[in-house]
Amino acid sequence: ADEITQLAEATNEANASTSPPVSDGVKEHASVEISMLGRIKQVLGIRTLRYIILGQMLLFAGFSGLFSTVTIYFERVNDLGAKEATLLTGPVGSLGLILGSIVGSIIGDRVARKNPGGRVTIAATCLALSAVCLVLFVVTPVLGVKVALFVFINAFNITALSNIGASTTDVLPASKRGSGFGIAQFLITIGSSAGALIVFAISQFVINTSFGGQETTESLKLGISYGIASLIIPLTIGAVLIWTAKKSFDRDAMAALAEADTGPTAPSPQIH
Repeated sequence: ADEITQLAEATNEANASTSPPVSDGVKEHASVEISMLGRIKQVLGIRTLRYIILGQMLLFAGFSGLFSTVTIYFERVNDLGAKEATLLTGPVGSLGLILGSIVGSIIGDRVARKNPGGRVTIAATCLALSAVCLVLFVVTPVLGVKVALFVFINAFNITALSNIGASTTDVLPASKRGSGFGIAQFLITIGSSAGALIVFAISQFVINTSFGGQETTESLKLGISYGIASLIIPLTIGAVLIWTAKKSFDRDAMAALAEADTGPTAPSPQIH
């Protein structure tokens, strides 16, 4: 028994002497922790991603603001009943979304094969076209033209959205995708919630300042028209921000691709 014990001790000593020493760098990495705030700063430090996320937030502000209030707009401006307005905007809006999803994915994939940054160009262009269509939507008095423009607005918005999503993946390193998409969804939620609020706030402001707060047929019509028109601002600013993201897209996409090929320079830190 003593011989077996001595043999085991000798084996353990031999293993300890031949094991490579743990470097200070590994110990340091093992103890490194990055707070959630620090991870957010890292994500927003990616220039292209910063502009894309902000542009996406403004897109949703305009998108959701129009979609949630357009029924009321048709009721007040075009004298449709609630049932007729709902039956009109639901299928028409869905048609625009379906067409935009199909066309946007096809065009985006084809352009990306030749120019990976082309998706950003498509998104910015479609968002700008959506803003132009919204201007025409507000100023034209013809119901049929408004309906057609509503289809185009939704098609352009969803095309922009699908290409923005793909561009986000291109510039976001794998080690930061959890935080990156979390931040994007947080800001998108804010934008979606703010859309209808902007429309009704502007509408009520117009009614209060121009008609002394009296909700007449004319005041309600003018108020909702200005409210819908105000969504042109976030759509336009969003298009400018996404267009600005083009300048640094190639650099940030190459950095994300390099990490995918070689792995992160340090072990993924623990988040608390």
